[in-house]
Amino acid sequence: MSLDVLAGEIVRLSTLGRTTPVLVTPTYLSFRPMFFRHFVEAVSRQTDRPVRVDWLRTGQGIASVISDVMAKREAAKITRLLRRNTSTKHSVELSSSIGRPLQGQSDSGKKQKGKTAVGESHQTPIVIGLCHTGEILPTWATAIPLGESP
Repeated sequence: MSLDVLAGEIVRLSTLGRTTPVLVTPTYLSFRPMFFRHFVEAVSRQTDRPVRVDWLRTGQGIASVISDVMAKREAAKITRLLRRNTSTKHSVELSSSIGRPLQGQSDSGKKQKGKTAVGESHQTPIVIGLCHTGEILPTWATAIPLGESP
């Protein structure tokens, strides 16, 4: 599947379907930082909103704590890569839950109320979830399985 096709479906689900699309991968599959760069670029070409990836991390125990520390570093690295040479505030964030779609934003693209810094986007980001197979997703999320045979 082309990233442009995937990005188009994600924008459609986010804006028209009022759902948060979630990329669901098997545990053996992980994305490199350049995937996120190209993927977010493809999504942002189809909308003028920033993109936020909520990386679902729900593990427990010492192994999970160590894994979360490494994931946090990776997320910060990817966020720096996404923000390089652009004023748009794209980000990858670790989360214990997937964000709701279009929080505080209507389809007409109206600006959020409140103050923002100069050059900062006034719009709510498109939220895209990321998790491994087997995670329990909230009712407002739509799973998009990747890396598995149909």
